[in-house]
Amino acid sequence: VVSIPDSRKGEKLVLVTDHAEAEVAPLAEWARTNGAPELIVPKKIVKVAEVPVLGTGKTDYVSIQKMVEAEKSA
Repeated sequence: VVSIPDSRKGEKLVLVTDHAEAEVAPLAEWARTNGAPELIVPKKIVKVAEVPVLGTGKTDYVSIQKMVEAEKSA
């Protein structure tokens, strides 16, 4: 999950996943039924073939942020 600027709330969360069936609605429903604030639910999902990782095997958040920003401006 990364954030991008949002004119209304300052920023919004974007989930980047390789799960082809991922949708925002089930995440929002889970949050509602479990008492989690709406604030933690990503507003957008970007589906990729493979989530970028570093040589260490950790998630490459810099690359993910760039992917999301490029998609937003496209």
